[in-house]
Parts: sequence; structure tokens; C-alpha cells
Amino acid sequence: MSIIGWLHENQTTMARTKKAKNKGEFSKNCHKSKKIHKNKGQFKSGHEGYVRSSVLEEWKEPIPVQRLTSNIFKRVAKVSPSGLLYAPDADGQPGPAKLLRPITGVETETSTRYLEETDSIDNEMRLINNRKNAEMWNNSLREHTERAQCDQPHFIIDREIKKGLCWKQSLKCTNCLYSSQLYKLYTEIMRDGPGAKAAACNVGLQVGLQDSPISNTKARMLIASTNTPPPALSAMQRLSNAVGTATNILNTDDMLTRKREICETNKLRGLSADAAINISMDVRYNSTTIASSSKMGQNASQAIGVAIENQTDLKQIIGFHMENKLCWVGSWFRNNGFEVQCPGHPECTANVNDEEPLSEKRIGESIGEDLAHDGLLIQFVTTDGDARGADGIRTAMKRKFPDCTVERQADTTHLGQSQFRQTIRANFDATMFPGQSAERRKEQQKILGSTYSLI
Repeated sequence: MSIIGWLHENQTTMARTKKAKNKGEFSKNCHKSKKIHKNKGQFKSGHEGYVRSSVLEEWKEPIPVQRLTSNIFKRVAKVSPSGLLYAPDADGQPGPAKLLRPITGVETETSTRYLEETDSIDNEMRLINNRKNAEMWNNSLREHTERAQCDQPHFIIDREIKKGLCWKQSLKCTNCLYSSQLYKLYTEIMRDGPGAKAAACNVGLQVGLQDSPISNTKARMLIASTNTPPPALSAMQRLSNAVGTATNILNTDDMLTRKREICETNKLRGLSADAAINISMDVRYNSTTIASSSKMGQNASQAIGVAIENQTDLKQIIGFHMENKLCWVGSWFRNNGFEVQCPGHPECTANVNDEEPLSEKRIGESIGEDLAHDGLLIQFVTTDGDARGADGIRTAMKRKFPDCTVERQADTTHLGQSQFRQTIRANFDATMFPGQSAERRKEQQKILGSTYSLI
């Protein structure tokens, strides 16, 4: 090694040693500086430290905020006296849940299930017309033979369009490109004017529901129970309104025909066409009790009065009137802040104020006005003991026929029951009935009451 190389290496070594020495002194000085500024009390044994709380708060899972359906919202939420919505706990205090407006629209378990089970369409049931179905298959087979170059046709359902309970379907061949037109697999009700014609099956369903105690909602549940896709509730309600209006007109025309037949019967008996007739009348309520334990006034909200003729053995209905306090349209308006009075607003179904009691006399008066308008004169009205329908018919007949005298007759069933009760309550002489004991004589008294009720 030359002298120049040795000097260069020596200078490099000295520089490295000096740099390491300076770094150690700097680190030592920094360490001393930290010790000087450090708070020695913080590191003493048992010192609590200067943090605000040594106990960490327990982590709580955030409560999800979601919009509930209308049925679930009614079950969860309550309204405070001040009008605020809250979700109470067992003590009635507002809970931490945050309530949003419920989801609008109709959402049922049946429709949700059918939306989720989209893979089971091939296993569903279909309500179709046999003749229409045979025409679809025969026409498609003939068209396939004439147009397609396919020796082995294999048809499947191509398209489907649901119309209530009914269906439109088309076929296609999986071995070629053939596809048929859409066929209506149902019969239609002919009518005048533009627009689609109603399916006879859908109208028939609403006609049947008019004479049954179930509604469209329960009907959809029964249809879905057969694995058949139910119709939309809104479409069923629109068709139900139309069928209800047509049924009302049909019943009015039918009762008018029966009244004319009574006049013809009077002529065949040698009487005048306007000879007086006898009727029976009664009123039925939509409640089993008259008084209510939860509100003032009557418990019922609907009353239906029916009058039948006693001139023939057919006992046909010739008069009908209904008093109704229920109105869904008015309730919807009032719940949304509109001040409406029932009856009085458009499309109101109520004909009696909510504060007024249902009156059998008013119902009888309406039936009497209808009978007098059609030229029927009433002489005897058979009702039960507590009814005042005969008074209403008498009032209506007096306005049309001033010389008319309407008399009330007691119903034989109610009259017999009254006679039986009066007989067993009467105090007879001890020697009136045979028997050595009071119990035996009481049984003989009941037998006498039963005999009177059958007379």
C-alpha cells in the first residue's frame, strides 16, 4: 500500500469515528432533555393519571333505521297525548328507536311470497278455458306444420299475461324458431263502447263475493292457497265497485217486476190492480247488541230493512232499505286533514250522520215511499213486538193515500214467546194444576204456556 492510500484510509476512519461520537452525544443530550421536561409524578406507582376517565364506555350496536310496513308500524308505534309518535318500553317511556313514515301501498304476505318464489312458476296452477286452450294448441300445431321446417315439434309456454284470474298465453317450439300469437284463454263479456272487455271469470268471482261474507283480501288468500297467482287487489276492488253498481240496478228492476206480478195476481183473483196487500217487515243490524260498552249511543253502524209480500206463498222481497254510517272515503279525507262531513261529500256511502241513531221507523218510511210510488197499497204490516217499521209505513202511505189505514199485526213467533213468558210468570191458584209438589205444579204451568204459544 502506498503512502497516499494509507493517508486516505486513515482520514476516512477518523471521520467515521467522529460522526459516531457526535451522534451518541446528541442522543444523550436529547435523552437528558426529555427527562428534564417529563412529569415525574405521572409515572409514580398508584398515580391515577390525567385522563378524564379511566373506564372505557361500553360499545353499543347502533340501532338500524328502516321504514316499516303499515301493519308492522301500527304494532310498533304509539301516539303520545301531544300527537308525537314513539316506541315505548315496558314502563311506557319512549325507546331509542327512530321511526320513519311507513311504506305506502298494499303489501301482503301472499304477494311477497309470489315475488320471492320466481323459480316455481312452472309448478303454479292456471285457470283457463278448455275450449280456448284446445284452439290454441291446434292452431299452433297447424301453423307450425305450414311455416316451420321442423319434423319434431316440441311446444312450451312462451309468453304469459295475467288478467285477474285469467291468462293470455303463446307457444313456441324449442326445435325451431316458431312462436305463436297470444291467445285469450278466457271468455269475455260483450259490451258497447271502447276499451278492453272484462273477463267473465273475474266478473263471476265478484258476483259470488257479493253474496258471501268474505272480502277481496280473503278471496286472494284462498286463491293463493291453491298455488294460483291471485289477482291484484286494486283491480279486484275496481271490478267489485262496478259489479256492486250493476247488482243494485238489477235488484231494483227485479223488485219492480215482482210488484207488477202482485198487481197481476190481484186482477186474476178478481180484485182491482191497486187492491191493498199485506206485507211482513223486519230490520237487522250489524251488531248483536244495541248498546255499546265503549262508546255513547248504539253499537251498530248499519241497519238493513226488508219487506216481503204475504199475498202469495212465494214470499218475495218487494222492499229494501239500508241505513249506513260507514264511509271509507270520508274517513280517508279526515285522516289526511280535510274537513268533510258524512253524508254530503262526493262518493259518500253513508246516508245517516254518525251522531244520529239508526231508526226502524225511518227505514219503514223509506220502504213505504217506494211501495207507494209503485202503486202498492198496504193494509196489514206484520212485525215483531219492539219494531216501529209499521209506523214508518203508515206515515208514508198517508202522504200518498190519505184514506189508507195501515194496521200492525204481531209476528206469531214473537207473540207465542211473549204468551209463554207471561203464562209461566202468572200467579195461578194452588188448586189450578194437579200435583203434590210445587215443582210438579210448575211443570204443569209450563205445559199450559207452551200450549198457548202454539195457538
